[in-house]
Amino acid sequence: MKVYLLTPEGAAEKLEDLYALSDMLLASQAVAIAVDFRSWIKNNFELTSAQESYVDGMNVNAARYFGAQCSACFLNRIDIELVYPEPPTTPGYAKWTGSQSKVRMATDGNGNMSLTGSLVFTISYEV
Repeated sequence: MKVYLLTPEGAAEKLEDLYALSDMLLASQAVAIAVDFRSWIKNNFELTSAQESYVDGMNVNAARYFGAQCSACFLNRIDIELVYPEPPTTPGYAKWTGSQSKVRMATDGNGNMSLTGSLVFTISYEV
């Protein structure tokens, strides 16, 4: 698969290519990101050395949570957006990655599941 820049545009291109896959191939990507979010990101995006260090240093529980969120979105072809502003020019800032889920899950009277909504990952900085 093609490797993308870790930018809002690159993430949107990656998602478009993922959602063009067959259900079976997309399911394998969903499993891969759920099992190892950090490796999946590093294998699918061209990262700067600073981005790679940040991904490697990500808390294991946060990485599992982000991977589970992405996996559910992949399986249901739900929109995922990346908000990634330029970092401050002032040294000594803190970088945060957060997710805001607007994903809604419901089951009907027959137990069939429906997942709708969207997921937004936001990179923010504190000076």
